[in-house]
Amino acid sequence: MAFDSALGYDPNDNRAPVLEISMYVMVSVSLLFLGLRCACKARYGKPFAVDDYILVVAWIFLVAYTGLVVSATKHGLGRHLKTISHADQVEAHRLLGTADFFVIISIAISKSSFAVTLLRLTFHTWHKVLIWTIIITVNLLMWTTAIFIYTSCTPLGRVWDPTVPGTCWNSRRLLDYNVFSGAWSASMDFVLALFPWLLIMRLNMRWVEKIGVCVAMSLGVLSGITGVIKTAYINHSVGEWTYQAIDLSIWAGAETAVVITAASIPFLRLALREVRGRGSSGNAGGSGSGHLRLDSLTRIGGNKGNNQASVVSGGGRSATAKNTRKQGVVGGLSDDRSDVSILDAEAKVGDGVITKTSTVKVDYYHGALSGDGDLERQEWDEDKDRSVSRSRSR
Repeated sequence: MAFDSALGYDPNDNRAPVLEISMYVMVSVSLLFLGLRCACKARYGKPFAVDDYILVVAWIFLVAYTGLVVSATKHGLGRHLKTISHADQVEAHRLLGTADFFVIISIAISKSSFAVTLLRLTFHTWHKVLIWTIIITVNLLMWTTAIFIYTSCTPLGRVWDPTVPGTCWNSRRLLDYNVFSGAWSASMDFVLALFPWLLIMRLNMRWVEKIGVCVAMSLGVLSGITGVIKTAYINHSVGEWTYQAIDLSIWAGAETAVVITAASIPFLRLALREVRGRGSSGNAGGSGSGHLRLDSLTRIGGNKGNNQASVVSGGGRSATAKNTRKQGVVGGLSDDRSDVSILDAEAKVGDGVITKTSTVKVDYYHGALSGDGDLERQEWDEDKDRSVSRSRSR
């Protein structure tokens, strides 16, 4: 590189490759986690809800943003302003301004998606009021910020080309509003990240499981961090904007990508649950659905004596049920009338009395977040044996 002492920089310096690579990586990573989220919900029979569709739209907007900023680099974005022709400056400004519109909207709706997910876990009215307040205020501020891109100057052409005759709003006030909306959006990320701890820590779950679910659902704090960094770069993107706006453009895209990724990770617990269930069950089969299944039952033995059934549970752990019956005839009557009434507490088991003993071992899931926002059983509780003895006679 040849440094020009008169200009104070290298005229051949170009930061466009950094922007392009960063955007390609963020779009790919966010698509990977969004795809895994959708795949998990489809595999485990969880219906697609509003938050899923909103998140998909947010990713589409991120793709549109990426395409526009990459196109802007072909017209000089990433290079020093004085090295770019006036026509390329106008075109780069127009593409970048349109890209900013898409990324601002994507930030708002991606955060709304996670907030909608939290709404399904709320159990107090003030929880819902607070979350709806966050959704409304974030969208109001971000949408107005995006709209101001097109309404800040009259005529519209003056937004992209300052040589066009017309009027514009006070740039300092507009910049302050953008900083405020960005700061508010970032702060709401931290509030939403704390919400799972408020909701889940009060539930009757194992302590380790609570921590795991809360951490998974609190990764939105990373979005808050990226939002703070992005907001700090707003004031540094003026002046030689074609070169200095690269950092702001990268962090704006990162904020949306991080929200999409963080909002998708909790749903991957569905797959993790199945893998863990398979690992703990050895060769036992299971669907990983999180529910005890009684549809896979095999009898061993005959009608008399010991009847043993093998039950496959949702996580791959098999449970065993034994049924021992002593069948007989009371007073010349068959024993199929023994279920008509239950013995009084003083009745004793002996000759002429039907004895039925059932031993049931149940392994079950204990507390985990499912794909549709409900809390389902996950961790295996060992040695949950229950014996029920019933004595019946007429």
